[in-house]
Amino acid sequence: MKIKLTNVFDFYSQRFFKAIMRIFVFLLCTTVFSLSPKTGFSQDAQIIINSDKIISVEQIFELIKEQTDYKFIYSYNLIKNAPPISLKKGVIRAGTLLEKGLSAIHCTYEFTDNTVIVKKKKRTVIQETITIKGSVKNDSGDFLPGVSLYVTGLDPSTGDTANATFIRGTTTDFDGTFSLEVEVGYFVTVTALGYKSIYQKITADQTTYNFTLQTSNQLDEVLVVGYGTTRKEDLTGSVGSVKSEELKQIVTQSFDQALVGQVAGLHIQTTGGAPGGSKTIVNIRGLSQISGDNQPLYIVDGVPFVTSPVTNDGFINSVSTENPLIAIDPSNIERIDILKDASSTAIYGSRAANGVIIVTTKRGKKNQAPRISYNVSTTIQNIARRNDLLNAAEHRELVTNLAQESRDNFLFYSFTDEVLDDPNFFGNADTDWQDVITNENAAWVRHNLNISGGSENVAYSLSLGTASQDGVFIESNFKRYTLGSNVDIDVTDRLKLGVSVNYNHSVNRSKDFDSYENVFNYTPDQSPFDENGNFSIQDRFLTFGNDKPFTLLGEGNQTRNRAVSHNIFGSVYGELKLADGLKFRSSINVSRNESNTNSFNTTDSERVIQNAADFSPRPGAILALSNVESTTTTFTNRLNYTKTISDIHRIDAVAGISWDASKRNGIEESYRGFPDDYILIAPSNAEFNDFRNDGSIEQGLNSIFGRVNYVYDDRYLATFTIRRDGSSQFGPGNQYGVFPSGALAWNIHNESFLENSKTINQLKVRTSLGKTGNDNTANFAYLALYNSTGFGGSIYNGIVGLLPNGVPNLNIRWEETDQLDLATEFALFNNRLYGEIGYYEKNTSGLLLNVPITLQSGSAVFNANVADVSNKGWEFTLGGDIFRSKDFTWSSSFNIATVKNNVDNLYNADSGTDAVSEGNPIGTIFGFNVTRIAQEQQEIDDLNAASPSGIYDDFLTAPGDYIFEDTNGDNVLNDDDRVALGGGGIPDYFGGWNNQIRYKNWSCNINWTYAQGIERIFTTDRTGFGSIDLSKNFSRRVFDTWAQDNTDASLARLGSFSYFRGVSSYDVVDASYIKLRSASISYSLPKDIISKLGLSNVQFTVTGNNLFSITNYPGLDPEDVGVNIPTNSVPSQIALNSSSSLTNDTGINTPNTRTYTFSLNIGL
Repeated sequence: MKIKLTNVFDFYSQRFFKAIMRIFVFLLCTTVFSLSPKTGFSQDAQIIINSDKIISVEQIFELIKEQTDYKFIYSYNLIKNAPPISLKKGVIRAGTLLEKGLSAIHCTYEFTDNTVIVKKKKRTVIQETITIKGSVKNDSGDFLPGVSLYVTGLDPSTGDTANATFIRGTTTDFDGTFSLEVEVGYFVTVTALGYKSIYQKITADQTTYNFTLQTSNQLDEVLVVGYGTTRKEDLTGSVGSVKSEELKQIVTQSFDQALVGQVAGLHIQTTGGAPGGSKTIVNIRGLSQISGDNQPLYIVDGVPFVTSPVTNDGFINSVSTENPLIAIDPSNIERIDILKDASSTAIYGSRAANGVIIVTTKRGKKNQAPRISYNVSTTIQNIARRNDLLNAAEHRELVTNLAQESRDNFLFYSFTDEVLDDPNFFGNADTDWQDVITNENAAWVRHNLNISGGSENVAYSLSLGTASQDGVFIESNFKRYTLGSNVDIDVTDRLKLGVSVNYNHSVNRSKDFDSYENVFNYTPDQSPFDENGNFSIQDRFLTFGNDKPFTLLGEGNQTRNRAVSHNIFGSVYGELKLADGLKFRSSINVSRNESNTNSFNTTDSERVIQNAADFSPRPGAILALSNVESTTTTFTNRLNYTKTISDIHRIDAVAGISWDASKRNGIEESYRGFPDDYILIAPSNAEFNDFRNDGSIEQGLNSIFGRVNYVYDDRYLATFTIRRDGSSQFGPGNQYGVFPSGALAWNIHNESFLENSKTINQLKVRTSLGKTGNDNTANFAYLALYNSTGFGGSIYNGIVGLLPNGVPNLNIRWEETDQLDLATEFALFNNRLYGEIGYYEKNTSGLLLNVPITLQSGSAVFNANVADVSNKGWEFTLGGDIFRSKDFTWSSSFNIATVKNNVDNLYNADSGTDAVSEGNPIGTIFGFNVTRIAQEQQEIDDLNAASPSGIYDDFLTAPGDYIFEDTNGDNVLNDDDRVALGGGGIPDYFGGWNNQIRYKNWSCNINWTYAQGIERIFTTDRTGFGSIDLSKNFSRRVFDTWAQDNTDASLARLGSFSYFRGVSSYDVVDASYIKLRSASISYSLPKDIISKLGLSNVQFTVTGNNLFSITNYPGLDPEDVGVNIPTNSVPSQIALNSSSSLTNDTGINTPNTRTYTFSLNIGL
C-alpha cells in the first residue's frame, strides 16, 4: 500500500500567507461595512393569487406555505384580532403579502431556517442616555483593574444571556474606576475572571455606581484544553495555568524561560544567557525518551511547534538554528496552559507523551472602545558570577615555582626553559581577560505597542514590537521585530470567521566571544593591545606558520557571525452554528521558520592558519553558510457540542479530524580564499568551494479524535478521550496508533452535607488513566538508508556505488506512555486558602534503541522498540491570601514536585552512552570513587603488591595522586570499578514560591525557585591541572592542590595522571539551589493626575531577575547546562535534553545573567 501522508497539504508558504493576508484584509473591511441582517427572508418569492379575494392573516400563511417550503410559528393571540385584507388576482411578493397582513396588528416577522417567526413589533422608544461613573472592588475592598462592564437591554435575571443585546462596554482602569454611557432603564453587567458576575438596572436619578465583586472560588475560571475550553470546576485532568501578569515577572526573549517555578511538575533548565535567548530545556514530569525528544508539544493559537525535531539526517541535525519560540513575543501572550496528565493530553495522541503547552495570544474584545497601550523598557544585564583566576603577580610566582620544580625533577612542563631563562617571557600588564571580553551593563531596549477593541460583532487586536539587546560579551547584539494581529467577526448569528498572523524577524550578530572558556589560555601579564593600539601578539606561540598569534581580544575579532531568522505563523478559521449547542469549526494553521547563518573567519584567524597547514594548498579566509527552512501545515475540522438537560446533566463533546504535514530543508556550504577580509567576501569571490551538503525531510500525520465530558448535578464528572493517529514515520502495519484516556472526578463540595459549609468552599478528588505516544523519532527508521562512503571508498570500477547504513526493521512502531494520575483539590475559608496534591505514574515502553545483531548481517546494530522508562512522583500546590484589606493584599502560592526517574529495561540494547543504564535514572553519572589522596609512596607500593598484575592503577604513580576505590575487590582498578556517582540533571524535588503584594497604587512581586538533588560534572576550575602548560593561567583552586607543604588539600597534585583517569567523585558536584528568580515593584499614577493628560493609566516598574542564589555550586550558575549541541541535534542517539552532556558544565556557553529592568507603561 502506497501512502503519501506528506502530500496532503504541501502548501507553498508564500502563496498561503498571501492568501492569509487577503483574508485578513477582507475581514478587516467587514469591520467598516455593514453586514446582512438576520431577517434576510427571501422576500422576492412570487405568490400567485388566482382570483380576487378577501382572506385572513392565517389564510395568508397557508397560501404562502402551499407555494413555498416555509413553515410558520406564531401565537394565535397575536393574530386573532387581525382584520382581513383584500387581494387582487395576480402575483405578489411574499414579503409584501406578509407586511399587508401583519402591519395592521403591529406585528413583523423573522426568517430562520425556512421558518417564518411572527412576533410583535418593538415600539420605538427614544431612550434617555446618561453617563455613569464609579468603581469596582473585590470583597476585600481592593480596586480591580481590567474589569469588563457592558450595557444590555435584556434583564440578566432572565438568564437568557445568549440573546442579550450588547450595546456598548468598557473596562475599569488600573485604579478600578470607569466611565460609561448608558440608557436609562437598561442594565449594566459587571464581569471579571475569578469573580461572580453582577448587574444593576440604570435609573435616571443615579449617576455613580460602585460595584463589589465576590470571588468565585477559582472554579469559574476558564482553562484552555485541547480543541476547546472548560471551567476549572468541570476539569478532570491536571492542568496548570500561567497568566500574562505572571509572565511579565521574568524578562526574557522566549516565553518558556518565564515559566520556571510557576507550575508544579514543570522543570526548566537554560543553556546560557546569550542575546536572543538560549535554548531552554522544558520537561513535564520527568524524562521519558532516550533516543527521542523530551520537550513538550507547543500549541500556539492552534499552530503546533516542535522545538527539537529529531531526524536521522546527520547534516540537518548538525545545523544550528535559533530557538523557534522566539517567534512569539512574550508581551503578546494572554495565558499559557500546561497539560500534564493523560486525560488532558491524550487528545493530541502521538505527540503528547511529554505533555502539552498551549499558548493563547491576546485578542481583541467585543463591545470595547479602542484601547492603546505602549510599553518601553530598558534592561541592564551583567554576568552574575565569574571564574576566580590568578592575577599577574600570583601567576608569575606560581609559574616560576612550577618551572623550577619541572627542571629539578625532570617533569618537562611546557615552556619550562622559557620561564626560567627568558627575561622577557612575562609581560608587565595585569589583565583580567574576563573583564576585557565582558560587556558591562549591557543594554536591552524594548518597545511594544498594542491596539485592541471591538464592536458588537467584531473584535480586533494589533501588536508591534522591537527589541535591541546587546550581549554580555563584547561585539554581540540581537535585534528583533515582531508583529501580531488578529480579527474575529460574527458575520451572522450563526457564522463566525477569524484570522491571525504573527511575524518575527531577528538578526543576531556576534564575534568569537561567547563564553569564558578560552580565558585560561591567556595569561594576565599580557596586554590586549600593543604600544600602537593594535591587537597584541603572543610571540611565544609562533607555530603552524602563524606570524600573528593574537591574544584573546585579537583572535576573537577574527570571527564574524551573523544569524538571521524569519518566523511567521498564522491561522484562518470559520465557525458555523449548526443548531443550539452544536458548532462546526474548520481551521488551517501554518508556520514557516527560516534560519540563515553566516560565519566568516579572516585570513589572520587561528582556524584559517591551522586549516591552511592541514589542507594545503587551500589557504585563505573561510566563509561558512547554512540555511534551514521548515514548514508545518495543519488542517483541522471539528464539531463541538454542548447540552444541558434538566439542569443536572451537562454534556460537552468534541469530535474532529486533522491533517498535519511538515517539511524541513537544509543547506550547508563552505568557501575559502577571498581577495580581502571585509569587502569581497561573497561566495562568488571565493577561490575554493570546500563542500556543500543539503538535505530534506518530510513527514505527515493524519488523525481522528474525540472527547466527551459529562457532568451530573455539578457533582460527578467523567471525561473520555480517544485519538487515532497515522504517521509516515513508521512502516506498513505500524503506521496507526490509538491513544485513549478516561478520567473521573467528584466535586464533594457540591454534596448536600457540605452545601452550607462555611469552611470548605471546594473539595474535589479526581483520577485519570490513559495512553499517549511519541512520533518525534528518526525519520523512516524502519528502512535501511543508502549512502556513499566518501573519499572514494565506494567507487567500484569507476562508478560510485551506495552502501546500506543499517538493517531495516519493518516492525518499528510508536513509543507509548501509560499514565496514571490521582489528585485532590481544595479551597477553604472563603477561598482564602487553596491547594492541590497529586500523585502520578508514567510508564513508557517500546523506546527506540540500537540492538546488537550478528555482524554477518552487514551491520552491528539495528533499530528496535526495546527500552522501558518510568517516572513517578508527587505534586503539591498551596496558595492563598495572607492578607486581605481595603488597601493592602498579599497573595502567595507555593509549589513543589518530586520525580523518580528510572530506566526499567534495556534488553541488551545499546543506548550509546553509559548515562542510560538499567536501574538508574536517565543521565546518571558514572565514574570512579575517590577514597583518598595518596600521602606516602608506601601506600602506593602496598596497593601494587596486592595486585595480581603488580600494578593497582596505571594512573597512580606518586604521592598526591587520587586513590580510587576498587569496587569489585579484584585489586586492579579498571572500568569495571566505575560506579554511579550521581543521578544527573533530574532533581529529587523542585518548585517555586510566588508572591504578589499590593498597597494602594503600589504593587510588588517576589518569586523564588529552587531545585534539590541535581548533580553535575564540573571541572572548569581545574583546567590545566593535569597537563601543566606554563603559558596558560589557572584558577585559584590551584592553591587547593596537594603538595608536600599542603597535604590537607582536597585536589590531587598538579601534573597528576589521576586527572586523566576519567570522571571521578571529586568531579561531581551538587548543583542544588534556591534562587530569588525575580522581584519587581510598580507604581501607578493616581487617576486624578493622568486623567488631565487624557490617559487611562501610567505605570512605572522596576524588575530584577536572577538576583541572588543560595547554592554550594562552584561554577558560574547551577542552572547552566554547558552543552555545545545545536538546538536540534541528537548526538549518540541521546536527545538534547536527556543527554549525559546535560550533566556536564564545561563553561562553553554564555553564563546566565543578572538583569535590572526599568519600564514605563502608558494606556490611552
